[in-house]
Amino acid sequence: MRSICWLHISDIHMRVSDAWSQDIVLQAMCADIAEQCKEGTIPDFILATGDLAFSGHADEYKLVERFFDAVMVASGVPKERIFCIPGNHDIDRERQKMCFLGARNFAQSQNQIDLLLSPSEDLGTLFKRQEGFRKFQSSYLTGQSREWTSDGLAYVSTLTIDDVHVAIVAVDSAWLAEGGISDHGKLLIGERQIINAINLARRGGPHIVVAMAHHPLHLLQDFDRRPVQNRIERS
Repeated sequence: MRSICWLHISDIHMRVSDAWSQDIVLQAMCADIAEQCKEGTIPDFILATGDLAFSGHADEYKLVERFFDAVMVASGVPKERIFCIPGNHDIDRERQKMCFLGARNFAQSQNQIDLLLSPSEDLGTLFKRQEGFRKFQSSYLTGQSREWTSDGLAYVSTLTIDDVHVAIVAVDSAWLAEGGISDHGKLLIGERQIINAINLARRGGPHIVVAMAHHPLHLLQDFDRRPVQNRIERS
């Protein structure tokens, strides 16, 4: 049986003012990907783990689309096999400032996170900070199967490579992010988000589960990091 291979991309921070210099780097990156494919290292799918844009603005995602157009040509990976999650730079920090501050101050225990992640209008208001990213995801990555958790934060996609069933679990660690040093020890994923995502992934009986989030777990608040990490490691 051949190896399953994926390409991991993160933190490209696309923005209009840097488009020229970023294009030079993109060309070099795509040339390297194409060369590795010629040598036999061919990715089956791509994981793009956040910070695709610089400030979550719509014009930046036009550059992200051009970026992935070039990567698809170089790698041969089709659009429906590019899986993305948001990072803190995919947040428009100028939107819903009071809602963000209120939610961050409120969520100081798992019970309070559960309240935020339960069906309500509150989470939808926070999602407006990710509107640019989410519109890019829905309009550009068409044809991709994504089953969302009930809180709307995480999704699970499945694919079959030869006879191997793979579940991609995409976890949003940026939903209460601000960016920079102020996020250290302040971020939240929420055990509920992990439970919901794991339950979705298990339903298909995958052979392999690949989970991704933008932030390392040590940046989470302690009361959230321990249960989240335990759930991930047990699953």
